[in-house]
Amino acid sequence: MTPRATLATKGLAARAPPHPEIALEPPLDERHLDLSYPRVWTYKVFGRDEEALRRAITAVVGALEHRVEASNRSRTGKYVSLGVDVTVNTDEERLAIFRALHDHAEIMYVL
Repeated sequence: MTPRATLATKGLAARAPPHPEIALEPPLDERHLDLSYPRVWTYKVFGRDEEALRRAITAVVGALEHRVEASNRSRTGKYVSLGVDVTVNTDEERLAIFRALHDHAEIMYVL
């Protein structure tokens, strides 16, 4: 049995950043946007079927004030995107809506 390669043996041991004068951004989940609420937040959702996307959006945002607009369709017509403007009241609500859209079976991708 051969020993597993370590980062050091692969030449990937911890190194100083190539440009130490450039501060690296924290990961997205550690950043905080300084936003005032309530505000309208726009999500872009992508999927294969426009009507299924519209039903998914309604299922997620429910009674929250929102507007859905057709955005783009792929050249072959296989994919569609919709813009979703939702009035959100807190960071937590904004992120919860994003996660719920992301997790919905009919939605392939969310921006």
